[in-house]
Amino acid sequence: MRTLVVGAGATGGYLGARLLDAGRDVTFLVRPRTAERLALEGLRVRGSDGTTTTHEVSALTADRLHTARDLVVVAVRGAALASAVGDLAPAMGPGSQVLPLLNGVSHLGALSGAFGPDAVLGATARLAATLLPDGTIIEQAPGAALEIGRPRGPHPGTTSSTRSGASSRSTA
Repeated sequence: MRTLVVGAGATGGYLGARLLDAGRDVTFLVRPRTAERLALEGLRVRGSDGTTTTHEVSALTADRLHTARDLVVVAVRGAALASAVGDLAPAMGPGSQVLPLLNGVSHLGALSGAFGPDAVLGATARLAATLLPDGTIIEQAPGAALEIGRPRGPHPGTTSSTRSGASSRSTA
């Protein structure tokens, strides 16, 4: 499964690092300055035990994204969602799924409107992490968890049909 993580901050960077630890194919879609930092320094995650792990990562900017991915994780601030939708569009193929990790639910309507309701998953992430100014992600407490499923009912801002409520869980 080819995964694109949009954003390499506390949430996207942490989840991307855990996927890399599991041997997954992960690329980060980031801004130019972040792409430069990741190329030079890698993605650093300091665990709650104080151990820092540095990952060599594949990171690209929107102008270099030309290939569809199976899974697109959107982990940006809400104010950046509109530009992220345009930036990630080339990653969306016929079977691609979008996994948004943003606060609230209003983003579901925007993503469904752009990519169709069947392409958008719902998720709840429980994670205590922060991003330092130097780009290091700090895991503040162990026990991160991610619950993924299909949203029920229409997404906010759409008129889609009722969806199933199946879900799967993962803990890191």
